[in-house]
Amino acid sequence: MIKRITLLLFIGLAFGEKPTFISIQTTDDVYHYPIITQVTESSVMLDGEATIPFSSIENVTVYGEVSPILPIIGAGAGGYVGMCGGIAVGCLIFPGFSGNENDEAGLRISMLIGAGIGAFSGFKRASKFLSHKNKKLVSMSEWAIEQKRDFIREHF
Repeated sequence: MIKRITLLLFIGLAFGEKPTFISIQTTDDVYHYPIITQVTESSVMLDGEATIPFSSIENVTVYGEVSPILPIIGAGAGGYVGMCGGIAVGCLIFPGFSGNENDEAGLRISMLIGAGIGAFSGFKRASKFLSHKNKKLVSMSEWAIEQKRDFIREHF
């Protein structure tokens, strides 16, 4: 039991999403869902084509961090729902479940596949839902350039 809980926590921490940028608002423009490729001492490079100086950044919107425990609970719920779907599909594929060992093995495999797909889907959906509910708008208009650079490097 402890091994399973440790494995679930490890999976949650390994596949947990770091906060990403939703938008960067500058004095001239707004960049929605920017992909930051490089952070230098004086600017941020987006997609290798746009360079934004730290002095022009006014607001940044980021996804908040998500506790790894809540998506694991979503994975557990998704696993149970997926296992029920696996049972339904397994009963359709192996209708002669009358003690035949081949049918038992097939039903067991379909249940495990359904549980695995449900757990993965539940984990990803719970992570995405919780991160979208935890958006943060950070006003940087009064910040020093060093503070802006440190914040963007921390969330990069």
